[in-house]
Amino acid sequence: MKSYGANQVAALAGDASVALFIQLDFDSGTQRYWTGGHTTPWGGFDWEGAGGVVGVGDIRETEQLIATVVPLTLTGTSDSLIALLLSEKVRGRLCTIWFTALDAAGDPLDTPPIEFRGKLDEPGIRIDGEAATIRVNVVSALADFARPAERRYSNEDQQAYFPGDTIFDGIHETESMEIVWPAKSWFKANG
Repeated sequence: MKSYGANQVAALAGDASVALFIQLDFDSGTQRYWTGGHTTPWGGFDWEGAGGVVGVGDIRETEQLIATVVPLTLTGTSDSLIALLLSEKVRGRLCTIWFTALDAAGDPLDTPPIEFRGKLDEPGIRIDGEAATIRVNVVSALADFARPAERRYSNEDQQAYFPGDTIFDGIHETESMEIVWPAKSWFKANG
């Protein structure tokens, strides 16, 4: 359940300006954007102003256990972000979105709650002349429950999850092994 501070509630009830803050976590570092027109400090970080070129689709909340998807669009994005999306694995990276009311100076009021958190899907990049548009879906964590767990009974798979565990070491040798159950010796002893 989201909890907004008293200043946010009062501002949202009036005609306060609002903003979105979007954080994208990559291996090479975290990218932070907001819907303002300039770089601004918030939460101990500098957030790159993307102005009105950030589009976030409807954020739906549901009481059902189903995955929700939020479409995210960045238009006129920098060459460095496009290079990052083309060079790194994007699918499965964490994305966090905050929605907040702004005070008269354009700073966020109180500490806004997280509006949506999910994982990025594969992005679509469209380049028109010198402007680029990136579209990517942010999928809620419930999408992971719908995917089957893909585990193998092999030493390689076990080492990826539990390095040093040797339970499956030599498992390939059992492939051609003939096992008689119960053994003849049991029948002789209990005969």
